[in-house]
Amino acid sequence: MWIPIRSSDPLTSGSLGAGLLLSPPTIVDVCVDRSGDGCEGLCIEPVKHIVKRCRVYARVFPVKGYPLASGFAMSSSLSIAVGIAAATALGLPLEKGLEFAHEAEVVSGTGLGDVIAQSLGRAGLVLRKAPGAPGIGRVESYAVPRKPVLAIQLGTMTTSEMHRVLGDRLYRDATPLLARVYENPTLETFLDAANKFSKLARFAPLYTEHLDLFVRKGWSLGWYVKKRVLVIVVEPDRLEDVVAHLERLKVSNAYPLELQPKPLEVEVDGGD
Repeated sequence: MWIPIRSSDPLTSGSLGAGLLLSPPTIVDVCVDRSGDGCEGLCIEPVKHIVKRCRVYARVFPVKGYPLASGFAMSSSLSIAVGIAAATALGLPLEKGLEFAHEAEVVSGTGLGDVIAQSLGRAGLVLRKAPGAPGIGRVESYAVPRKPVLAIQLGTMTTSEMHRVLGDRLYRDATPLLARVYENPTLETFLDAANKFSKLARFAPLYTEHLDLFVRKGWSLGWYVKKRVLVIVVEPDRLEDVVAHLERLKVSNAYPLELQPKPLEVEVDGGD
C-alpha cells in the first residue's frame, strides 16, 4: 500500500507506504567507467537516466533477478546497483549512489518509494514514514516471523499504468488502511490491510475464494497483490498443500521467496 507524495524536486518526491522485503535478493553485475555516457545490457529507462546524469558508461547484467514491470521491484534493484556503481566510479559515497537511483526512478516514472525501502529497510515489514530519497525520507523496519512466501506472476503492469488504473481511488482506499498498519505494525495487520487494498483496487485474481480458503484453513497467514504479483505468506508445514492446490488451479510462474531478508549487500571491485 502506498500514497504518492510528489514535489518539484525528485529527491523530496516519494511515497508513504508499507511493504515486505523478501529474500533471496536480486544480484546484478555492473561495470561502470568514465569513458562517456552510454549503456549495454539491461538498459531500462532509470539506468539510462543515471548514466546520462553521471556521464559514465555502464554494462548491466542481472545474475539473479525477477521479471520487470510486474511488481517485484526489479527496476529499483537495477537502479540501486547502477547508482552505487556510478557513485563509486566518480569517487562519491554510497549514499550519493542511492540518491541517483531514487532520482532516476522518480524521473522515469518507475517508482517512488522502492529505493529507500530496499536500501534502508532491514526487516520483513518496512514502513515508509516520510517521502524522499535515502537521507531525506524515513523508513521504519519491523522484524517478522520467518515464513515461506510464494510470489506468483499474474502478468505485467508498469507503474504508470497502475497509477492510471487506480486514479483517486489510490488515496481514498489506501489512506485508512495504511493508518491501521502505522498504528499496529505487525505482519498480521499488514497482510489484512494489504488484502483489503488488493480487493478494492481490483488487483485480486479470479481464484480469490481459494486464496481466502487457505487463510481460513490455517494454511496461509494472508495474501495480497502488488501490481501483477500475487504474494502468499504460507505456514511452513502447509507449503506443499498450498503449492499442490495452486497446481490444480493451473497457477504457474511461482517464485519461492522467504520472509527473512538480509540487509543490503554491496560488493565493489575497485577496478574501473
